Amino acid sequence: IAKILKKYDKRTGALLRLPFIQKVLQQPFFTTDLLSKLIKECENTMHFVFPGEGQQKGGKIAEMAAAEDNIFRNTVAALVTMREIRSGSSTYSQFSLPPLHLGEFPEQSEKLLSLVPIM
Repeated sequence: IAKILKKYDKRTGALLRLPFIQKVLQQPFFTTDLLSKLIKECENTMHFVFPGEGQQKGGKIAEMAAAEDNIFRNTVAALVTMREIRSGSSTYSQFSLPPLHLGEFPEQSEKLLSLVPIM
């Protein structure tokens, strides 16, 4: 943008570049100190969310696995409930929901629900 403004200033004699550059210098991202701080915070967050091979603890892994299992069980339960709600009805109206076609998933989900208790 600075080159475009320089060329414009040269052709027209106007001085658009100087005020623009002064505003850029006043921006917080112009200094590297703030950027370095933000990068460090991002790195710390990434290390917390995605720990390295040697940094993972057994308890944390088990906790994450349990959370994933809970999410999976709740998702399966929600899909089974949606299928039951959308199953065929003896009466149809404009407010009736269309049937939910999940392919082979419903049979598998019932097996999974019987194996894993829903919390």
